[in-house]
Amino acid sequence: ISKDAKIHLNKSFIIIAKNISDATIQITVNNNRRTVTKKILLSAIRFFLIGDLYKNSLKEADKALFNFNSTASLKKSRQKKAGIIFPPFLCEKFLRNINYEKLKISKDVFVIFASILEYICSQILECTRDNLYNEKRSRFQTRDIDLAIKNDSELSFLFKKNRIKFMKGILIPFIHP
Repeated sequence: ISKDAKIHLNKSFIIIAKNISDATIQITVNNNRRTVTKKILLSAIRFFLIGDLYKNSLKEADKALFNFNSTASLKKSRQKKAGIIFPPFLCEKFLRNINYEKLKISKDVFVIFASILEYICSQILECTRDNLYNEKRSRFQTRDIDLAIKNDSELSFLFKKNRIKFMKGILIPFIHP
């Protein structure tokens, strides 16, 4: 994967995480709640994900939550307990907004949020890999990720909902007349 593609993908996930956390906090405040729970996070995520992407991300979140709750070791990190790659402390950083210090957040929310972001990332990379395999190429570039997202309706909806565009991804592939 190229350096530019990593940077663009990272920035897009920061935007997605920020928007989901803002929606979660907004739902919590509007409902006069003091605690952000799993139910509130999933209702916020429902605004951003559709179809199979939503259903499968919930399945992955349930798996991660089951692994997190079944592991009894105290010395392992939340990330290792849940068996995920995305660190839950970054999701905690987004959810613990400076303006809302009074809100409490249940411990499961961070693991669920991180596993859902990880699933979205895996889907993006999987679609990109499939497109590159068909073109007999092996290097992920920003343009390839952009084309993969545009070809997938659910990922396209997610990126349009968050108003994310790749700056170097707007090249149109050459088709000989």
